[in-house]
Amino acid sequence: MAFEYPTQKAIEKLCKDLNLQKPDAYEQDWEYVNVDETRIAEFIDYYQSGCLDDETKFTVMIIIIGSLDDALCSGKFESAQWERVKSILIQEQDLHVNTIKYWSCEDEANLENCFYITPYIREVEKIKTILVNVSYLIEVEEDILTDSAKAETFQEVVFQKLSTHRKKKIDEKHTAKWVGDSFIVLDPEKMNCGMCNNCGGWTTDREKENPIEGLCNGTTNDGVLLCDECKRFNNQ
Repeated sequence: MAFEYPTQKAIEKLCKDLNLQKPDAYEQDWEYVNVDETRIAEFIDYYQSGCLDDETKFTVMIIIIGSLDDALCSGKFESAQWERVKSILIQEQDLHVNTIKYWSCEDEANLENCFYITPYIREVEKIKTILVNVSYLIEVEEDILTDSAKAETFQEVVFQKLSTHRKKKIDEKHTAKWVGDSFIVLDPEKMNCGMCNNCGGWTTDREKENPIEGLCNGTTNDGVLLCDECKRFNNQ
């Protein structure tokens, strides 16, 4: 859920937890009044404490970005702090979409008319997330799959082994993060899948209903299922 303004609940929590100035009855822009470039690291640690709800995270992020803007203005900006914030914004863009839009001044071409932090926030808007699916095939004895207890235990072992490295460094700038898994027992009689008639690899017919994501693409011609690679080879 994307918020537009801090909620009273979030303000009260932040005043209590971070000893921030309480708003008076007529005060506007409470979040900007409480920016503090000397407390940026403290604010980020608080955000990443793992005990905040979304409305509180949304509100403290405004304070963090405002504090970073002040730090840029005073010459006390620390790149390491920004990298931490940038990582959060990239991972939780949906929550902070309105904050990002505000600080990015997206309709203003002249940076002289923008915030000090604007060029940095625009970096976040240029980052997109891609979902990379990697599929594994495991040959398993039928007695394991027909016994619910054995199947559940085996599934847990598989997921534990394959998700050992929840983060995988791709290069100096990019890291892949594990986000989920699935476990499907392939059944050609009930599913859109089967062995390629040429190479014997598992494939799914993309021209039929309910193709299985993760399997090699293929097509069926005259009742013969071929994966796309074998089909191209046969057509050469």
